[in-house]
Amino acid sequence: MVVPEIFLWLSKLAGGIEIKEMLRTFNMGIGMVLIIKNDKETLRAVQEGLSAAGEEALLLGSVVAHNNTSEEQVHLLNLRANVLE
Repeated sequence: MVVPEIFLWLSKLAGGIEIKEMLRTFNMGIGMVLIIKNDKETLRAVQEGLSAAGEEALLLGSVVAHNNTSEEQVHLLNLRANVLE
């Protein structure tokens, strides 16, 4: 997935908003998000169904329990490699 140019333009226009803040505020072109059971069979079935409907499926991440008491609850891993191609 590549962030649509409009979001990069908007970031620059607004004085260089950090990409992390842009992701917090906008969906950055992702569109619809499905949260599904975490197993390979379910993932394969959902990807096949979306593909058959002409939609592109992209695995974005996972929801996990944590014991972290820091304010930051969402961790973005490999952001530049996966989003800003």
